[in-house]
Amino acid sequence: MARRSSNRSRLERLRDEAEIRSDERDAKERSERNAGRLMAVWAVKNGMGEVIAVYPYPRKADAEKEAERLRAVERATFIVAPHKVPFEG
Repeated sequence: MARRSSNRSRLERLRDEAEIRSDERDAKERSERNAGRLMAVWAVKNGMGEVIAVYPYPRKADAEKEAERLRAVERATFIVAPHKVPFEG
């Protein structure tokens, strides 16, 4: 015969379940808030438009130096262009 649970244990179980749902809801809200947010960066791209390297927006000079280095080494076309990536944070 199954034993009936006490009110205390039933309330503790319900509280734990509610806390788990609350944590899941908070995580979902955080991800939805950041969804769709983009930030601008500088991207070094090859002639086909594929992104080779990404630099933070204030570091454009570093991106241009990398493009120059790649041009000299690989003797191909590399450009520096603004690029948007998902915001992390």
